[in-house]
Amino acid sequence: MPAEVEWTEPAGGFFVWVTLPESVDAEAMLESAAEAGVTYLPGPMFYPGDGGENALRLSFTYVKKDEITAGIEALAASIAQAR
Repeated sequence: MPAEVEWTEPAGGFFVWVTLPESVDAEAMLESAAEAGVTYLPGPMFYPGDGGENALRLSFTYVKKDEITAGIEALAASIAQAR
């Protein structure tokens, strides 16, 4: 991941919250990420008003470790492209 990307360390549950660089819009990046094989829910879906434009929620359930690794690489490439 690019150095400016932050994420939660799950202690349970099914999701990881990812915060992107301020300049990256998660909704705008969704199509290119999906084409690379990664889907997620954009951050604004989780805010009652404005906010979350540079955030996303990833599910890690039902995915094998090697698929997670490939997904991280694809998401990192999408983020780099969006910057």
